[in-house]
Amino acid sequence: MSFASNEYIFYFLPITVIVFYILNIFKISLINKIWLIGVSIYFLFSFKSGIIFFAFSALFNFAVGRILFKYKSKILLFVGILGNIGVLFFIKYTDFIINLSNRFLATEISFLKLALPIGLSFYSFRFVSYIIDSYRGKAKEYSFVDFLLYSIYFPIFIMGPIARHNEIIPKFSDFNKFNSDNFKKGLFIFSLGLAKKVLIANPLLEITKSALVLESPNSIALLLGMFTNLFAFYFDFSGYSDMSIGTSLFFNIDLKDNFNSPYKARNIQDYWKRWHISLTKFLNEYVFSVIYKPGNSIVRFCAATMITFFISGLWHGSGINYILWGLLHGFSMCVIAVCALRSTKKYILPKFLSRFITIIILLFAAALYSIDGLRNYILFLKYLFNFNNYLDIRHYLASNIYYLFILAVGIIISFYAKNSRQLSKEIDKKIYLIWLAGILLILSIFSLGEMSTFLYQNF
Repeated sequence: MSFASNEYIFYFLPITVIVFYILNIFKISLINKIWLIGVSIYFLFSFKSGIIFFAFSALFNFAVGRILFKYKSKILLFVGILGNIGVLFFIKYTDFIINLSNRFLATEISFLKLALPIGLSFYSFRFVSYIIDSYRGKAKEYSFVDFLLYSIYFPIFIMGPIARHNEIIPKFSDFNKFNSDNFKKGLFIFSLGLAKKVLIANPLLEITKSALVLESPNSIALLLGMFTNLFAFYFDFSGYSDMSIGTSLFFNIDLKDNFNSPYKARNIQDYWKRWHISLTKFLNEYVFSVIYKPGNSIVRFCAATMITFFISGLWHGSGINYILWGLLHGFSMCVIAVCALRSTKKYILPKFLSRFITIIILLFAAALYSIDGLRNYILFLKYLFNFNNYLDIRHYLASNIYYLFILAVGIIISFYAKNSRQLSKEIDKKIYLIWLAGILLILSIFSLGEMSTFLYQNF
């Protein structure tokens, strides 16, 4: 069941919210917790993927966390981390390693073709943070009900954000207080998120699939596909995050932002402070900060950065392209750090130039995880820079005017508009924003077709 589906918008979400507030009459938060656990289980069942796997994982991590809370065992800490990361790596990378072995070592090992359980990449990291924090004494001795709800809470289950236990569990105590302001902001943000996904991301994904075709390459199509691919990923993922935040506000749980206008960034370092913020914070605290301490050398900084982004690449998907994507971002961060040593300015280049360079890097990096295989990516670059094929650009663009219009709207919003959270703070002063959200909601609902999945579900 996708957030951008008739089932979710017209049945699941309204029933969940209405019953939730009916149960509020009893003023017993445990009842609401059990209700949200129940609907979250139903939500997970709708994907028919990884239900039993998740159950064992939740029980394992709850037990490990409770023991670590009392007994600071490094061996158990290692077992807990390995149990989560090891399983995630095994499922994602076993076939990739088998492929390398068959290709370079002449083995004949059959592929396992393991299916990635829904939400595994996200809840594995949530569990790891809980286990490490339990060892460090930063986690509380939560009840099983609280931990289970945190683990399976449906707005964040599939694609995050990778919310920490201390960011959500304490807010369960606010269930019994109806907050009209939260409800209004939740509906507003949800409407914008749905519009991002249905009205912008889906059309851009449609043209991207037909443009990034290497069997019958067209240089103009590849160039357009690079741009539509980059902005489709942003509006798809940030649209999901908005719908997740909006849904949670109905239950008085204010999730932290996962995006902050990332394409306004002036360098890759600034970009990662704005894009997938929960992942950046997780990797910074549990990987980068373990390797690098303030005052260490620039060499150690770059080593920590490359390791962190290497892990980020592994997390995003299986294949050399994902690893190279992570290393490209890590290398860009190192270049910025080295340049910063020679300048006292926060940004060395003028605003327009720095944004332009950042977008160029992001364009080529995004194409890495949208084109299957390194060999195909090299072919993509070869066709892209065949300038003889650009002579017919006017005819091609004219035949794709609708997608160009959607792309232009996406670019303008990304570079110049306020983001959803910023706009939600102004709805009491600017009534036209409520009308705008209402119109977008209606347009989005009428544009709903078959259930559309989100791109990061595949990560």
